[in-house]
Amino acid sequence: MQTGETTSETTLYTYDAWGRLRGIDYPRSADVSMGWDGENRRVWVQDGAGRREYTYDAWGRVLEQRGCCGSGEGIEGVAVAAQYDAAGRKRFEKELRSDGSVVRTIESTYDALGRLQSIGDYRGTVVYVYDNATGRLKQESYPNGSSVEYTYYGADTPSQVGFVWKVEHKRSDGSLLIGYEYTYELLGRVVQSVERPSGDV
Repeated sequence: MQTGETTSETTLYTYDAWGRLRGIDYPRSADVSMGWDGENRRVWVQDGAGRREYTYDAWGRVLEQRGCCGSGEGIEGVAVAAQYDAAGRKRFEKELRSDGSVVRTIESTYDALGRLQSIGDYRGTVVYVYDNATGRLKQESYPNGSSVEYTYYGADTPSQVGFVWKVEHKRSDGSLLIGYEYTYELLGRVVQSVERPSGDV
């Protein structure tokens, strides 16, 4: 089944008999095609960057992505392999060269409640901090000292309690680099985003 029109500015999507996406025909860039196995797992993707193939474990989690592309080091990485803990959380992700040697290892840690606590490699680690009272994400801290802080609507706005009010990107000295303030309608959809300090809507 195909959706869309084959005009010069239209993207065309193709699905199989089970409703799974099989191809994307872009008007101005390389097309994308993909294949699935009998358990509805995507097993390969072909696009302008090349072909990637996926293998899974018994629980349907991706064990390895093999194929293109490069790593963050500009090195040809032909595979990405993942390891999970007993709770099913991804603990390690390794970028591999064609000879099986490791380009880099990305490690994720979790707190006692199963929330992502940190993710990083040899270049540094991103740390996540949560509000003890609400359990909501409060801050992301980056290796260069910068951070992203989240503020949420409280009881004074009962229709928006728990919705993100502010997202503030801060420099290592704590000064505001850029921030956004959000307003929602009754169904919880964003109706306005204001950039700070510029005030642009």
